[in-house]
Formats: sequence, structure tokens, C-alpha cells
Amino acid sequence: MKKAPSIRPLRWWDISAAHALETVLFPADAWSEATFWSELAGVPETRWYAASEVDGRLAAYGGLRAVGGDGDVQTLAVAPWAQGQGLGRALLEALLGEARRRGCAQVLLEVRADALRGVMDVPEVNKLLLQTLTERLQRTNRPDLPRRDLPDADVRS
Repeated sequence: MKKAPSIRPLRWWDISAAHALETVLFPADAWSEATFWSELAGVPETRWYAASEVDGRLAAYGGLRAVGGDGDVQTLAVAPWAQGQGLGRALLEALLGEARRRGCAQVLLEVRADALRGVMDVPEVNKLLLQTLTERLQRTNRPDLPRRDLPDADVRS
């Protein structure tokens, strides 16, 4: 049986390695080290950042902004050499779990076209998309229907 990826908080000492991954993965609009510092300054009030290592190297990281019942996945990145090991899925599930713990009724997840296939492989994302579409269709005819909270997820954090 394959071991589940280990998720831990992203810390200030990870910023240099996270920035290095960022420049490889998103060369046109990579976050600066200052942006990472700024985001981590919001932990735990409005931000939550997580990371995963493989063989002692930072292999993936992701971040959540949660304010006023709304969540926003700020970033999600997996090193090219670590892709296909379930790290992105584990991080996304952890981010969604943290959003749920913080009482977020909805979570925004913007996805680049070249990353869409990987995101759609996450069952929790499919479940959320189906729930959201169903609720929007219901509200089209019944705007008085209440919004439901995020469904429970099997989150390994």
C-alpha cells in the first residue's frame, strides 16, 4: 500500500526553496520572496500554508486565504520531479479541510488550463463542483433554498 504524503505547515525557512520552485513552475508570474513573506505574515489570522517534502526536499506547497466565510486557494505547486505522487491532491484536500475548519461556505480555486487535468483527478474537487452546480441550478428556480456548508472530506493533515 502506498504511503500517504506527509503534510506540514509551510514555514519561513521554506521561502527560499518555495520561491525557487515558483520560478520554475510559473516563470511568467512567479511570486517574489517578499510575496511569500507577506502571505506567511497572515498566518493564522487569514492564511494557512502547507508543504510536503520528499527525501528532505521541499516538493510541494499550497496556501489558503480565508476571510468572512469565503476561502481562496492562493497557490498550489508541485515540483516537476515530484509530480504524479499524490502531493498536489493531498495538499488540495488539506487546504479544503482547513477551509471547512474555518467555516468557509465556499472556496475559490482558479486553475491554469495546463493544470486542469490534475485538479479534476481530485475526487473532492469533483464532489464540490457537482454540489455547486446542483445548488446553483436549484437556486435558479428556488432562490429561497439555503446554502450548504462544504462537505466532509477525507483529509490527511
